[in-house]
Amino acid sequence: EKLFSSFDMIDLQIINGILKGDIYEAIAERENVSLGTIKYRVKKMLELLGKSKREELILLINKYLQTELI
Repeated sequence: EKLFSSFDMIDLQIINGILKGDIYEAIAERENVSLGTIKYRVKKMLELLGKSKREELILLINKYLQTELI
């Protein structure tokens, strides 16, 4: 939970987009930021969480959300 609390609103919007299956370009357009910004922020989130792949990020977030809903 501490790790996710360090994310800002844009990070959370990126996570939301990833969970919905959006491509980075769609997320960037919706959030009015560059594609490079999305890629950079995803990379930083992965580093912070100790993950190396987008799929690992998705699994971790889904696991966190399931735990929170119980």
